Amino acid sequence: MSYEMCNRITLKPKTNQIFLNTTSNNVYPKTYSLWEYIKGNKYSMEDKLFFLMEDMLDGNIQISQQNKNTIPYKYALIKLREHYRKNNIDHFNDKYEQKYIIARNRILTKLGLPEYNGDYYEFKKDREEDYKKYDDWQKNNKEEYEKNIDEVKRELYKEEFNIFKSALNEKAEGKFFFTNKYGNIIEFVKETKYGYRYYLHDEIKDNCLMDYRTAVIRKDIMEDDVSIRDVEHPLLSEYIEKKVSEYPLNSQSNDLENAKVFIKYYDPISDKKWYAIEGEKQENDYIMYGYIGDNERAELSYFYLSDLEKDNIKEVQITTDKTLLEILNINKLPIPNELRTEELEVG
Repeated sequence: MSYEMCNRITLKPKTNQIFLNTTSNNVYPKTYSLWEYIKGNKYSMEDKLFFLMEDMLDGNIQISQQNKNTIPYKYALIKLREHYRKNNIDHFNDKYEQKYIIARNRILTKLGLPEYNGDYYEFKKDREEDYKKYDDWQKNNKEEYEKNIDEVKRELYKEEFNIFKSALNEKAEGKFFFTNKYGNIIEFVKETKYGYRYYLHDEIKDNCLMDYRTAVIRKDIMEDDVSIRDVEHPLLSEYIEKKVSEYPLNSQSNDLENAKVFIKYYDPISDKKWYAIEGEKQENDYIMYGYIGDNERAELSYFYLSDLEKDNIKEVQITTDKTLLEILNINKLPIPNELRTEELEVG
């Protein structure tokens, strides 16, 4: 498949122009050239931006280098793919093919002919006479045909375009970093043909920090158990959001015998630990309920993530189905009084 590799996108709203710097993927050596995307004023800037989105979705234009001019578009495309995955949409079957089928059927209806939902070549083969009438009309009414298909595209990609524009206009404030499920801080070095290169750290280094859009783009090529963290709220993550929705407050505390732990927090300096079994989001913070203790004392109580963040507390995601009591016994930690019953105590 031939497509344009793009390393720069420049919008000129005052003159209604979009400039791309591209090279063909199948031409060597790679020589990028600057050109205007959809010249003239037949289409507005919003129209041109819509067609640019469509070309990117269809793979005709692909981002080849990440820089301040391309990162917003790469980020917007990732948001569109997330939308498709969430709604179980197959872009090729549900969008790409459908826009031509819908446009063709509108013309067939206009000509008093029955609709046809197969592809172009099947239509040409199965209904030769209808195809000839359709083809003749298309050749003699090019402007109306283009207007028809543009209208179909607008209708079919309305939600996508709103997501695309919203992502482009999103403010990328703050600094972010990656952690893995073991709490290690990841420094992304570069993408390679085998995946990506990285370093692991115990503390946040300057090379680990990036803006949010860059973090989302890099995470797209990394494994799923990598979490994006905000420097201001380093313990907040997608993992926590998911787990507190599964285990909200009061969901397990009435059945402590079977209460599952979903995350462990620990102080790398002292021996204090927190095991969360429930949680709830409260604005930019989370309140958790679970075990708080060290090698001598323990209790079941509430705690805020913001308080742990102030003390540079680390975390480990718990991906097993072990109960709190099992984990405490395995690690030979003190059992809180709430768990000290003959029925609950193990070992």
